[in-house]
Amino acid sequence: MQNYCIIYFSPTGATKTISMKIYSFLKVKGETDIIDITKPQKRKFYENEVICGKHLFIAAPVYAHKIPAQIKSFIEICSLKFVKASVIITYGNANEGYALQQIIKLLGKKRVPVVSAAVMPVRHSYQDLLDAEFIAPETDDFLSNFIEKSVVQEKQKTFNPKVKRLTVACFVNQDFLSRVNVTAPSLGRQLCNNCKSCISVCPVAAIDGNLDVDKHKCIRCGACVKYCNKNARKLKIRLPIMRWYLEHKIPIPKENKAYY
Repeated sequence: MQNYCIIYFSPTGATKTISMKIYSFLKVKGETDIIDITKPQKRKFYENEVICGKHLFIAAPVYAHKIPAQIKSFIEICSLKFVKASVIITYGNANEGYALQQIIKLLGKKRVPVVSAAVMPVRHSYQDLLDAEFIAPETDDFLSNFIEKSVVQEKQKTFNPKVKRLTVACFVNQDFLSRVNVTAPSLGRQLCNNCKSCISVCPVAAIDGNLDVDKHKCIRCGACVKYCNKNARKLKIRLPIMRWYLEHKIPIPKENKAYY
């Protein structure tokens, strides 16, 4: 049985960056596996596998104050056999909302006790649309300290992080909310070189062979926009309040937080 396993979901790369740093700290402590479940075929593969080990580290971003539906369904379906778990939540919004409590509850149903948790602010993918400022807190020392404390923690703590101030977004379907806030990615075919990288990075297989986007499947994560090397993909913000939020509310400096 391996010592450590990291599972993460990261369409635009922010959560992946954190997960890779965790991997670099853990691999010197013992056998460590890292599993990227961003792409649908990877999720499908592991849903039929037993993922086991001593200590699970699971990293998830926040969408509309909750964890993405894709990682929620993955945890519910797959077989997780671990002695304990640590949760890492990354958020680009004003706060992490209900995401941390949600994932702790899901792991509890799998009988995997959570011994520690971290909440880390990252740049919101939509801020790139506006070139908005974001001041990121230092991560290396925080993660090193978090991992050192987590690996020696043997018993589940009864920590109960307070739910941040909930908004209407917390009670609205994530897909519906994303469609209201942002358009589906458009394609400037005169710029496109038909490399089809947008197809490979889409976490929900919403782009077909003709590079058309299924507006109902698309979750507006922005992965296809970020990884298009010709800037042919574009997202547009629909609501003025969303634009104001990205420019003024989200850039306020925030701190990493840990719970043990």
